[in-house]
Formats: sequence, structure tokens, C-alpha cells
Amino acid sequence: MEEKEDIAIALISVVMLVVVVATFGSGLIEISLPSLPPRPPLQEFLWTYRGLDVFVQAFIVFAAATAIATLFRVEKGPGAQETTYLEPAEEKAQEAT
Repeated sequence: MEEKEDIAIALISVVMLVVVVATFGSGLIEISLPSLPPRPPLQEFLWTYRGLDVFVQAFIVFAAATAIATLFRVEKGPGAQETTYLEPAEEKAQEAT
């Protein structure tokens, strides 16, 4: 099992090294990487597709409200109440008083 982990770590390291060399070495060696077609700027995209923008904003607000509601929910069922644990020495001291 340990041998598989070593091989996986070595493979990940080699991939990361190739990506770093390709990224930073492309200016030195003049490797022409394929380029993506030009895209419109972000502002033009958002003003062109306002429906998508409003939908994404509504989703973000809904996700935030759901996350906050989950933080404040009341838990029910066994184990939902918090209890304190007393050390055995503290229990004896409390019983003596």
C-alpha cells in the first residue's frame, strides 16, 4: 500500500513540475501554446446576458440565506442537548458539599 502512495506522490510531483516548467519556461524557449479565441470583456458579457447575471445573484442570496438559517436551526432528538462532563475528582468534591 505504501508503494502505491509513493508512486502517486511521484506522479503528482512530475505533473506539477511539467506545468511549472511549461508556464514559466514558455517565455524563454518561445513555445507557442494554443491560445483561446478572444472573448468580450466581463462588463459587456454581464450587460448582454442580464438574465444570467440576475439568476446567479439570486442563487448566491438564496445560498447565503440557507447557510445562515442552518446555523440558527434548533436541533431535536437524542443528543441534541449539550451536557457538561465532570471529572471524577470534581464529582466527588460536589457530592461532599
